[in-house]
Amino acid sequence: MAKFRDSTLTLRNRIHEMIVAKKSRDEIAQMLRKEFHWEQLHMDRGLDGALAELR
Repeated sequence: MAKFRDSTLTLRNRIHEMIVAKKSRDEIAQMLRKEFHWEQLHMDRGLDGALAELR
């Protein structure tokens, strides 16, 4: 459970850093695919919500 929490916090922090750096939605999506192995389903279901929550 601790590993899941740590990976979730890392994900959240990484997205937030990119938002603060004014990165585009596409750049954030590319990072999620590369670093967190997100697939299209994750993008369709989770990216917009994550971006809205972390702004």
